[in-house]
Amino acid sequence: GDVGRVRELQERIMKVSGALYGVGRHVSSFLKGVKCSLDLMGICNDFMAEPFSRFREEERSIIRSRLLALGANVVKE
Repeated sequence: GDVGRVRELQERIMKVSGALYGVGRHVSSFLKGVKCSLDLMGICNDFMAEPFSRFREEERSIIRSRLLALGANVVKE
């Protein structure tokens, strides 16, 4: 019943999804963004099963910058 809190959380979710899911050109970009983010935060690695491949350094740099802007704890360079 807390509409204000729901709006606040929805706005936060949209910031995260906009920052991480839109990197790259392929349909798999959202998954690569999640896996790359988790890897950069030290939670798990970004291995992708074939036919997919992990982000290149260019995309990883974008994700890293966006995570930092969101206030995430990035532990990997």
